[in-house]
Amino acid sequence: MCEAGEGPDSMIAMARLEGPLRHAVHRLKYGDRPQLTAHIVEATLLARRLAPGTLVPVPLHPARRRRRGYNQAELLVREIARRTSVPWRDALERAGSQGPQVGRGGAARREVMAGAFRWRVGPAPPASVVIVDDVLTTGATLLECARAARAAGVGRVETLAIALG
Repeated sequence: MCEAGEGPDSMIAMARLEGPLRHAVHRLKYGDRPQLTAHIVEATLLARRLAPGTLVPVPLHPARRRRRGYNQAELLVREIARRTSVPWRDALERAGSQGPQVGRGGAARREVMAGAFRWRVGPAPPASVVIVDDVLTTGATLLECARAARAAGVGRVETLAIALG
C-alpha cells in the first residue's frame, strides 16, 4: 500500500459504472464521443460535489492520447471547471508506458502503476488539488497520481472519479 501522508486525503467515485452511465463512459473513452462529456458530468453531479482545490486530470500516455485524439479525464476536468469556475491545471504526466489496465487485477495494477506519474516542471504546485479520472477500479492510478502530487509538495490531495467500475 502507501506510507502515511503520500496517498490521497480522499478517494471518491460519484456513481457505479453500470447502465446508461457505463455506456456513456465507454463511448467517451473508446468510441470517439467527446461530446458526451457534458452529459456525463451532469448525470453524475460531479461539478456540485467538489472539494476545494485546483482540478488536475489523470494523464494518458502520449501515444494513447494521439490514438484517441483526446484525454477523457481532461475533457471532464474542463467541463467541471467551466461549470464551477474552479481552476484546472494539466500538472501530471506519465513517467512511462504501463499499457492498458483493463483486465488486470488489483495487485498487478498496483505493481505496474508504481511510479507511473510525475508532476510537470513549472509553477509551484497549488496547496490543494482534486485529481480527476473517469473510472475508479482498484484505485492504483489515482493512488500513484496522489503520490506524485505529494512528492511535488501539494498539501491536500483529493481524488474524484465519475464511476466505480
